[in-house]
Amino acid sequence: VQNGGTAAEILIRTNELVYKEIKRGVFVSMFFTILDVEKQQLNCASAGHNPPLFIHGGKSQWLELGGMALGVDKGSLFNKTIKEENIQVASGDMLVHYTDGVTEARSLSGEEFGDDRLKSFCESAYSQSAKELNIKLVAMLDAFANGAVQSDDITLVTVSYTHLTL
Repeated sequence: VQNGGTAAEILIRTNELVYKEIKRGVFVSMFFTILDVEKQQLNCASAGHNPPLFIHGGKSQWLELGGMALGVDKGSLFNKTIKEENIQVASGDMLVHYTDGVTEARSLSGEEFGDDRLKSFCESAYSQSAKELNIKLVAMLDAFANGAVQSDDITLVTVSYTHLTL
């Protein structure tokens, strides 16, 4: 990151470093975002991570950029598959990052929480703060699971953008 560049360029350099050090068969997924405050723009790229949910004005879209996980390929294929996107942001916009443990959380009957349930909840709660949205989503996941043991981590990071005018 210290050397600058776009989100995709930084992930390409990160992959080169990770590939040299990581044990074969192990990988790291990552979604990387740079906020340009002056342009009010996000520059995003994915290294095989779940697409975050971008919420603007109560409507949401998955930022599906694909990409390959870090450490899987030395660079020839990784560099060809990585894509980036620039997204304009406005006050109140949110970016909800999560691991697959969120959407794959299971109820006692084995039903998955799923993408649709996550999207619907986030759209209905977008007017709340990022912290409130996280707290309520974790509570909803707990209620959904109702004590069922989960097989994966449940990690959630929500970022809200507020434009300040001086």
